[in-house]
Order: sequence, then structure tokens, then C-alpha cells
Amino acid sequence: MGPTRSFSRLGFARYSSLRWVLWKLRRGFRDGWRVLNPTLLAWTGDSARAVLRALRDGGARDIVLANRTVATARKLAREFGVTAMGLDALDHQTLLASRTLVVNCTPVGLKGDVFLSYAAAATPKDCAHFDLAYTRQGLTH
Repeated sequence: MGPTRSFSRLGFARYSSLRWVLWKLRRGFRDGWRVLNPTLLAWTGDSARAVLRALRDGGARDIVLANRTVATARKLAREFGVTAMGLDALDHQTLLASRTLVVNCTPVGLKGDVFLSYAAAATPKDCAHFDLAYTRQGLTH
């Protein structure tokens, strides 16, 4: 699996493998990390499915899955017992203000963009942001 990038409000970037991120999610971010609940997850592809499974294994219960096609989001949401929304969730100020983790599983990195466009400023100061955008060649910077 390709590298992924995580970032915070503090402006640091940390590069790691998707396996590491999934492992941390499965552990519920113990070992100095808190269980990241509630979560907003963007997209419904294979990486989103892996992240959903890891989040559930890690104890996350309040998960919103946002996708361009709401019907597709609902199908995956039913499988994992989470809430489905359209991509308007990425600009929903009240929703974002309640999230402690935002995970981008979109193919935005494959198109050359660096980060998913969403209202990150609406999230709490301690919200963790994971950008799983990667390319076949590696990092997307």
C-alpha cells in the first residue's frame, strides 16, 4: 500500500504507510492517542472500506460516510452501521464542528490535487485529519 499523509492544525505533515494508519485505527488510537469518535469519512471505495473496518475494530461508533452518490454511501453505511451523507457533509459546519477525525479516502491524489477540499476550519482544534490520497508512484506532493 502506498504512503499516506496525516496533518493537524499545527501544520506538521507525517508520512506513513496506509497499513500503519489502519493499525492505529484498529487499536482505537491507544498508546497516547484517544479513540477518535466521532469521525467523518469521505468516499466509499476499497480504502474507505478498510478504514471503516479498522475504525469499527478500534471502537469508533459515530461515523459519517460522505460520498458523491448518496445511494452508494447508504449501501456501505448499512454494511457497517454508520450514517450516510452526500458530499455536502464536507461543508456542513455543525457536523464538522462535532468531528474528532476526518479521513479522506477519495482519489483526489490521483488527479494531482494535494488535499480534499472541505471546511477544515470548522473542525475542533484537536481534530485529526488523515489524507489517504496516494498515487502508484508514491506521495502526492
